[in-house]
Amino acid sequence: MTRGADAHSRMPVVRVPVSRLPDNARERDDILQDYVAERVPEAVRSGDNWEIQILPPPMADYYIDPRLAEGLSWWSDFAEPTLVADIPFAVWRQSSAQVSLSDAWTIESWSRLLTARDHAVRPASLVVLHVDDHDDLMSPRLVTREGALVDLVTGKPVDLYRPATVAAALKSGAIGMGSFIVPALASGRQMQIRHLRKPTGRPGRPGRYHLIQANEPDTLLAPGESRPAVRITEPSHAKHDETAVGTYTLTETPHGWLDDLPADALILLHVDCDYFSNRYDGDSDWRSHSRSHDPRDSSKSV
Repeated sequence: MTRGADAHSRMPVVRVPVSRLPDNARERDDILQDYVAERVPEAVRSGDNWEIQILPPPMADYYIDPRLAEGLSWWSDFAEPTLVADIPFAVWRQSSAQVSLSDAWTIESWSRLLTARDHAVRPASLVVLHVDDHDDLMSPRLVTREGALVDLVTGKPVDLYRPATVAAALKSGAIGMGSFIVPALASGRQMQIRHLRKPTGRPGRPGRYHLIQANEPDTLLAPGESRPAVRITEPSHAKHDETAVGTYTLTETPHGWLDDLPADALILLHVDCDYFSNRYDGDSDWRSHSRSHDPRDSSKSV
């Protein structure tokens, strides 16, 4: 684990031409934060380049939660001593279970399990039971080069069947909280995702959809290169020449969520605790929002 004051010095540096970012500090920070929402990207001018680091948030204020110190104290007793700057890297494992402060680490647990299982017998079906307030299907900061995934921060390959490479991409910030599922889909494994979500007014209506392989052009570290992505579409809207990488079923009630599970499937259970309560949702203006997932405040819950 990267420790507090060491976090800054150990994060890789990416150099990009000065033309890719504006000189205006406010505009530059907006672009960087939009590119890496869950970390703190920092750019320093060095000659004709910007030197960019994707850093862990150094202060508790970033996480908005006023009880963060209490939660870290509990985690430190439960797992190991953890500072604010350690949060993106904090993982505890026992047997086939894993708990982490960033659910991006879910893909690393999948990587270890699939690698072990596929050496024995490859399951015919792969089902992800996804309990979450979000779909986590954003594009990671990876690109596809010569048929392989590459970490845009370190330039190193990322292979679902080499867990150490997946862990490295999590540490670098190439794979984040909202983008950890797509690398698994990009590996060529067909997945059936069953997403259980509270009825809190988020976009998307319950139903069964197809996950279509897509590409998203990068905008900063490798402009124009293709980052893996998926598009959610209704079965009737899928085109004959599109590649389906799995199915996505969204439900807002446990009823029917586990119906008709394939008998030969490997079941991967992922539970994000924001399914139960997500009053902040990473937004310092959370009190002013009409839509709130805060079960303790019945006046604002939907």
